[in-house]
Amino acid sequence: MLNRRILRLKAMQALYALEQAQRSNYQLALDYIHQKFEPNLNSMVIPTAEEVAQKRNLGKELFKVNYQNESLEKQSEHPEVDLAVSEAMRTYNLQIQKERRLQKQEMIKKTEGIHDDYLKLLKLLITLADYSEASYNSRKARQYSKEVIFDSELHFTNNALIKHLIEHKELQELLVGSNWATENVKHWFKILKEEEFYKNYLLLEAPTFEEDKEFMINLTRDFIMQNEVLDGFFDENDIYWSENRSVLRNMLLKTVKNIEEENTIDTPVELYLLSRNWEDDKEFFEELFQNTVNESLQNEQLISERLKNWDINRVAMTDTLILKMAMSEMMHCPSIPVKVTINEYVELAKNYSTPKSKEFVNGILDTISEYLLAEGKVKKSGRGLLDNQ
Repeated sequence: MLNRRILRLKAMQALYALEQAQRSNYQLALDYIHQKFEPNLNSMVIPTAEEVAQKRNLGKELFKVNYQNESLEKQSEHPEVDLAVSEAMRTYNLQIQKERRLQKQEMIKKTEGIHDDYLKLLKLLITLADYSEASYNSRKARQYSKEVIFDSELHFTNNALIKHLIEHKELQELLVGSNWATENVKHWFKILKEEEFYKNYLLLEAPTFEEDKEFMINLTRDFIMQNEVLDGFFDENDIYWSENRSVLRNMLLKTVKNIEEENTIDTPVELYLLSRNWEDDKEFFEELFQNTVNESLQNEQLISERLKNWDINRVAMTDTLILKMAMSEMMHCPSIPVKVTINEYVELAKNYSTPKSKEFVNGILDTISEYLLAEGKVKKSGRGLLDNQ
């Protein structure tokens, strides 16, 4: 099940992608201004190289000063320069607005996709069991084969937990259209047959429910979520696999562990949701992203004021994003204690930024939180919390 630490990470990734897009569009705008003053060789009057360079430099400087404004507030003595800058600003801001909407949508989509991956891994358990039966039947049908085939090879197919998943109406409805490539399943099943826990399972004469469950726990924990071949496949096909892996492991393993012998078609095991209250978590998620974007400039200024003899442009981009996110959370999430916020973002810096980021982020957030509390910009309320404490 998702926790808010993962949501913070997802928001940071979206904000990082947005920052990269903004930098790219910023450079494109400067390139546009540069190209606007390419000399027209068909013109009756061809400007000198010095005049072209002057207008280009003037235009770029004007853009740098004005690009975050809605209109050109500072103008030059050259209407053609002002026009080029205004056009560059309009295009830049349209692209940034589009990018903000896109990253916000993608952030939600990728997070909700974790539940789809959970369902697909449940499907993989069933598919491996199906392939086990197909393999047994195929080899059994070979009339002249000298291979000895034992009925115990059907233990996996007849596993009580597998049968429960197959008969789970809600699960089967959710799995419509979800399939695994046969060539992958065939390869993975071949690897599975060499696992000691699988071989030991086939040695059982008539597995009990508890033995079926123990096998399924081993299959989930030690094979699906830990085998190097499968892990490599998932990692190669999903760039977010490594960070989602622990959540998926917990969801999948808890589902298997919660299946009881008493469960029936009418009383199936409960499937895991993305979170206990996704609407609340989603609201936290979206507001964290939006507030960080909206307050980016003012929070950047607060950070700059606390950097001793250090230009904010020299600070790692991830550190700057982490600081901005933490400040927005402090000011807009009244039920989350300041210390919790600081600890969460220090942890983000530790795991996803530079080696020295942990201490840097911790130090800056300590001083900024003191300032925000003193200014009355942070008000905490809720169970166990006091305003401004």
